[in-house]
Amino acid sequence: MRLATSPRADDRARRRALRLFAARAARLPDDLHRVAQHPALNKKQRATQAQQLAAAALKIVPVVQALAKGLPAAAEDGGDAKQLEEAASALTHQAALAALASVAAAFGTSHAAELAAAVAAALAHARRHGAAAVRGGALAALAAVAGACGGAALLPLLPHVAAAVLGACEAAAQRLPAPGAQTLTPDAAAPATTTKRGKKRATADDDDASDASDDASDDEDEREERRQREAAEAGGGAASQQLAAVELTAGLAAVSALVRTQGAFLSPYLPALLRVALHPRVLAQPATVAPLAERLRAALPEHVPSRLLLPALYNALQVSCLPFFGVQKQVVPPRARVSG
Repeated sequence: MRLATSPRADDRARRRALRLFAARAARLPDDLHRVAQHPALNKKQRATQAQQLAAAALKIVPVVQALAKGLPAAAEDGGDAKQLEEAASALTHQAALAALASVAAAFGTSHAAELAAAVAAALAHARRHGAAAVRGGALAALAAVAGACGGAALLPLLPHVAAAVLGACEAAAQRLPAPGAQTLTPDAAAPATTTKRGKKRATADDDDASDASDDASDDEDEREERRQREAAEAGGGAASQQLAAVELTAGLAAVSALVRTQGAFLSPYLPALLRVALHPRVLAQPATVAPLAERLRAALPEHVPSRLLLPALYNALQVSCLPFFGVQKQVVPPRARVSG
């Protein structure tokens, strides 16, 4: 992690360090299990080793925060996307966000406050980064933090998190193929940067990678990053639609985590949430994002009080779904409406 934060290291070195860290973070649950079951350790020693693992893992939080500072300002603030050319590459951002998601899954319950400090940085990536794969990685990290940290740690940040996540979902849904067009294959929902070489490296031991294979992987990374930029510039092409599916998949996971942990506090955001869950372009993709949206809809009655959900659901059906199925809007007398 020292290499990832060193001002002397170039972007390629930082990316290698962060990927090694992310691969190590993915094995944290196994490490914690081994510590908890180690026969030679007493209770105090197990707690000490678990705390040492947590301290090392949580070093990813300031890294993600530092990367967020290099993002361009929001468009309304006069930000320039070209600032990213002088900052870390998109793949470096993705590696850091993947590590954050793994750390949150391992230590979200026990270190919720520390991980909540990374939420603002993940939101900045989800809102302002120009690459859909990075925005998807940020949404996946938010899903991990929201799902693991629980309601209390995230509640003060809920307005910002809900607005950013739902806004990203709606924007990604608009980039999916229109109803009646060719649907995306399940491969479209897979992370765009997961290559055969990347899978091997993610599961290999840190000592197995040679300099030659690292250089080859870096060349492959650069080609992948160019492909992502070209897909973004292409607008409505198939590659852009696949990246939108990746982003929306992560976004729906983040929304589902918010529903599970913040259900009773989601009333102001239910209209936007239901617009995503019932979006015609989402419903028209049964092989990719539609099943995730279905699971989201199934979770709503379990975690959101009916007195809040039913009025929002009625309005959402009137606006989005009934016209899609050719049904005219029905006016219900006030006495028949569900009181909120």
